[in-house]
Amino acid sequence: MPDTMKNGFQCSTNTWNWIKVQESLADSAVQGVIVGLCLALPILIITTLNVVIGFLATVTIGLVTACVIGIIPLAGWKLGVLESLNMCMVVGLSVDYVVHLAEAYATCPSPYRMDRVRNMLESMGLSVLSGAITTFGAASFMLFSQIQFQYQFGIFVMSTISISLFFSFFGFTTFMSLCGPQGNTGSLVAFGKWIKSKCSNNKNEELSSTPSQIYGDQRTTTFIGTDRRHVMAPVEMSLVRSQSRVNSSDSSLRLRFWE
Repeated sequence: MPDTMKNGFQCSTNTWNWIKVQESLADSAVQGVIVGLCLALPILIITTLNVVIGFLATVTIGLVTACVIGIIPLAGWKLGVLESLNMCMVVGLSVDYVVHLAEAYATCPSPYRMDRVRNMLESMGLSVLSGAITTFGAASFMLFSQIQFQYQFGIFVMSTISISLFFSFFGFTTFMSLCGPQGNTGSLVAFGKWIKSKCSNNKNEELSSTPSQIYGDQRTTTFIGTDRRHVMAPVEMSLVRSQSRVNSSDSSLRLRFWE
């Protein structure tokens, strides 16, 4: 500090405290959005049982979140407590319609992409549109409120619903039409079956590679997937027949000898 200001002091009521609060609100809002998107990805993958569908749905939610956050400066709002809370809730509000369409795509019995997209829109499109209209209508009543929080929250909900509906029908549907999974691509169920088949094949190869042991007339062989009693029955019958033939030949020789 200059020499002339060494004996000076600052007098402020809430200016410096509010700057610290602004920094905390900005950090918490960004953290809330990041945590919401990070949690949405595994939840959508588990819900749809498909990695590709869950990833594309998460990308759509991220686009909705970016557009809703861009409305805050366009509306002339400054980052405060209300804006920070709204930014933390945007991921939860925008996931609703996308996850319904993703589930309809994943449960379609057809293995072809365009058939799945058509089935997705036919089975779930009207339900998603009806839910968006009711939510938008319920939030519109908040515009008549005299309380700043309710008025601002109403605009926020209406904006989120509108943008989420737009990206669900045009963004997510376009993603599914262009690069949606076909057949068992990205399926967790098919991946689990593949791992199970690999483990069973390795176990069968280990059992089949065990060498057979022969001790005299006793033969021990490793059998896979069959009953030992049914497999050994022909061998035992053949041994009995061979023994009977030997006995009959011995008896015939004895008769010739005595003659």
